Amino acid sequence: MNKNVVLIVTNRDDPHVDYLTPIIKAKGGDFFRFNTEDFPVSIDASITIEQGIKGVLSNSQGQRLTLDRITSVWYRRPVDARPDEKIKDETFKDFIIRESREFTESLWFQIDAQWVNHPYDLRRASRKIQQLRIAKQIGWEIPPTLVTNDVREVLLFIERHGEVVVKTLYSQFIVSGEKSRSFFTHVLTPANYPNLSDIKLCPCVFQKAVRKATELRITVIGEKIFAVALDTQISEKTKEDWRRGVGDRIPCKKIELPTDIAKRSLALVRSFNLRFSSMDVILTPEGRYVFLDLNPNGQWIWVALETGMPMAECFAELLIDHSI
Repeated sequence: MNKNVVLIVTNRDDPHVDYLTPIIKAKGGDFFRFNTEDFPVSIDASITIEQGIKGVLSNSQGQRLTLDRITSVWYRRPVDARPDEKIKDETFKDFIIRESREFTESLWFQIDAQWVNHPYDLRRASRKIQQLRIAKQIGWEIPPTLVTNDVREVLLFIERHGEVVVKTLYSQFIVSGEKSRSFFTHVLTPANYPNLSDIKLCPCVFQKAVRKATELRITVIGEKIFAVALDTQISEKTKEDWRRGVGDRIPCKKIELPTDIAKRSLALVRSFNLRFSSMDVILTPEGRYVFLDLNPNGQWIWVALETGMPMAECFAELLIDHSI
């Protein structure tokens, strides 16, 4: 391996990493892929604390990497460890998963390198309330927002703002065994009001509905911005939440952002100490740009493939030489 190495923290089933690693190689970079489910069975990792701190990683492919050779870390999609199949006791399996998670999460804090992005910053940047507060401070327009489990507050909010949408605060999916449910953003109607008392059981996000001419997906990679307009209003399925149409082709095209919107996009990403993030923005029929949310570990390959923009090349250069 080269002296300077990109550490990629992910899992075995990650098409973004599969797509980017050949480009990293083609640009002369080197990488160590740390699929977190393979630790500890197929990956060995050690931290030694004596005069200072040292660490080393090795895998079943014969790669060996000391932490001081890592110049960038792409913290992509880690998952929990998978204990050795010979271990049958569920209690002991849970113990191994917890101990492995504690070790790897401690390991990340020992790596002095460029992070895209550090898990600490990812957690902070993933908080929707914090996103909206900082976005407004930076100068973004945001929808009037209420986060609550108090039905009285919801009814007052509807009275003030009229048409209101409801969405989840963190997770959009519930997975139970082989079954899953999705909770997409949708407009509240009078037919929903009798069920509003259910929010006492779980807090939700309520926002004044914003009319859409189109929706924007803005991706920041280092100091570069890639923006596309998504034609979400041509389909009933995607009008309220374009993620409902994932799997369908949503027409999108490359756009140039106004200078002030581009500056706000960079400022928001920098405010969370991120080197990469995507964000969702509404463009209203009147031409206003309304910030919805930040996705600090969002998907972007589909945008690159749809538009031909050199996002993968830019991302690889960011990881290899930090110059983007």
